[in-house]
Amino acid sequence: MHDFLQKILFVIACLSVDYVSAQVLPPDFVCVKSDTLIWNPVSNPCGDFVSYDIYFASMEQGPYALLASIIDPAENKFFHSNPSDLTWYYYLESNHNCPGQTFFKSDTLDNRSPEVPSITNLSVVGNNVEIIWEESTSPETIGYIIYRETNAGTVPIDTIFTDVAYIDSEADPMNQTETYYVLALDPCGNTSLFGDPQRTYMLNSEVIECLQEINISWIPTTNWPSGIATQEVWISEDGATPILHGSLAGEISSYTIPEVKEGTEYCIYVKAISNGDGFEVTTNTVCLTPSVIEPITSLYFKNVDIQLNDNVEIEWIWNADAALKLANLNYSQLGGSVANNLQINITPPLQNRNILEVTETKGNDGQWEFNIETTDECDSIRKSNFASPIFLSIGSSGGLSNTCFWSPLKIPNADIKEYEVIRTINGRSTTVATVDNSTLDYTDNLNINDVTEGQICYTVRATSMLTHPDGTEETIKSNSNQICKSLSAQIFMPNAFAPRGRNQILKPVISFGVPVEFKMLIYNRYGGLVFQTDDIENGWNGKYEGRDAPMGVYSYLINMIQQDGTSEQMNGTVMLVR
Repeated sequence: MHDFLQKILFVIACLSVDYVSAQVLPPDFVCVKSDTLIWNPVSNPCGDFVSYDIYFASMEQGPYALLASIIDPAENKFFHSNPSDLTWYYYLESNHNCPGQTFFKSDTLDNRSPEVPSITNLSVVGNNVEIIWEESTSPETIGYIIYRETNAGTVPIDTIFTDVAYIDSEADPMNQTETYYVLALDPCGNTSLFGDPQRTYMLNSEVIECLQEINISWIPTTNWPSGIATQEVWISEDGATPILHGSLAGEISSYTIPEVKEGTEYCIYVKAISNGDGFEVTTNTVCLTPSVIEPITSLYFKNVDIQLNDNVEIEWIWNADAALKLANLNYSQLGGSVANNLQINITPPLQNRNILEVTETKGNDGQWEFNIETTDECDSIRKSNFASPIFLSIGSSGGLSNTCFWSPLKIPNADIKEYEVIRTINGRSTTVATVDNSTLDYTDNLNINDVTEGQICYTVRATSMLTHPDGTEETIKSNSNQICKSLSAQIFMPNAFAPRGRNQILKPVISFGVPVEFKMLIYNRYGGLVFQTDDIENGWNGKYEGRDAPMGVYSYLINMIQQDGTSEQMNGTVMLVR
């Protein structure tokens, strides 16, 4: 500081002769060493040299008194005896025979060591340590000595004269805490005392694969008198600009980074900031690309559908990056006490959408309930919700009517819009009804003129809107089991026949197939049996014991067993016409 002032005054002195004649420059007060004041003489051309006057005081603000006058212009030092080791403040003036001119004072210095500079920033930059400090408040300071603690003790590593920052490339902050001191240096070789050291933080990290997280830890080692105001965790992903991830109290020494991603490079450092003055210490930067075990984060049914072969087809979705080691399909009949499971084959790489046709269950056996259970490489178990396909049953309403009953489709997050009732005859399928999601039955009234076969099949199909976890929607179709019913054989008997006319044989007309058993008996009006047969194609030709039976009214009795095992009996009369 004193050199700078001296130069300014010299420049001003050179600007005009009149101005030079109005000032007297002081000696260049260099320092105080071992109670000896040292200065550099200065030339003042305004008049004859008289003395160098030394003023001193016990307080910096004064009052100052004349301590000594040095009459030798070549002298550059003065010893001030100080047996009591008191603190004294000094300044110098040049006394020249220059009446009426301004006399300037030198810098005010004391007899103590230079003031200790404060380390404001201590940061690990790559494998190096950057140290930044405040200037010493002592005006005699000309430089700074950097000390680092080593196995051999605290040793100086460099001296800086033109800056208040230093990069230590010989440090090892990635493997150990580094401790530094900065001492102020004056021209006489005096140094400040050793102040409180500042230490780097060494950041440690650990990847917890099963939790998909990075744990970091450190030891807060600052010596700030005001303490730590806050600590900041900064993170960069894949080389991007670091962003503030979290702020912590000063006493915290660990932090967890959750939900880290496989294959992403994370570079992490922690910055501590002091209370009040904003000093900073930054840890080493730890970069790592974690290998994490991805859990099942998504597991849900997309569809449960019964195939024509009566197997249940399961369709589900899970996240394809999951590290699974085991998956089971659990199934049981609704209301049953026996639970079964089927191991799902896991073949890397996993697929997001999966389909499995379950041959162990049959759609016509009753209503089934399914869920999926997974175990990942960390032995964490995840279960889906339960799903049930539509189970269809049919009851006869008598005559040419069939009533379909079905259980509701159960797929979590699927909103059922409608059910279709589909009738299949001769391989030809027709939707015979569409009902809302609250209707679970339908009676199908058949038209005999439209039905040519004795077997009719039904299926119920649900249309639903599935909402995926990400909010997207998808329309799905889900089929019930197909159930077929053999229609009862319908028998129609004529009320008259003419053996010599157009209708010569008396036999029933059969619709919807042939009964399993059949027997027809014909009686005359006296109750006598005139004809019987168990062949539905063998009718009565109007003869009895080889001769034409007389014209008249005859009664018949038909007994038969239907395809479904039910017995039916039919009787009536018929006119034999000659």
